[in-house]
Amino acid sequence: MERSSSLQPASAPSVAVLVSGLPRSLLYPAVHASFQRHVRAVLLRSDLFLALVVESSRGRPVEAEAWFADVMSAYAPLHVATIPRLWRVPDLRCPMPAAFTNKVLLQWIALAALYHAVEAAERRRGAQYDWLLRSRPDIVYFGDIPLASLSSRFAWVPAGGMNGHVRVA
Repeated sequence: MERSSSLQPASAPSVAVLVSGLPRSLLYPAVHASFQRHVRAVLLRSDLFLALVVESSRGRPVEAEAWFADVMSAYAPLHVATIPRLWRVPDLRCPMPAAFTNKVLLQWIALAALYHAVEAAERRRGAQYDWLLRSRPDIVYFGDIPLASLSSRFAWVPAGGMNGHVRVA
């Protein structure tokens, strides 16, 4: 997909697209095609930041895995962070089971890595992004991201949260 700066309208908002989670669905044709069509092609001034929660690679760096090279080629992220799935959870004295606590904690660790990467990119480019779009690697988009119709004075989230059981407002 060509994303030449000469083709981008000056009024298009700059968007940092933050995608975090397990990479297992990123290369599914429906996920990849919908992301390219409804996110990247619509958000002309966007940079993609990935935080992938990964399994152990039997002693090999994740970056040496074939799927990793395929993801890099297919998505061309500005930044990618890999988060080990078997993160050692500190004793938080949490009443929830450790497996659940680990999943929730991994989400926040991935988001922290993404926000640090966005801040570093903003320092390099000398400007903040107009929008931060947070997504997951298993989302299939059925329509364009409608940033032009949304006010930047608010945070926009799916109605009812991100539980997958409700329609987006």
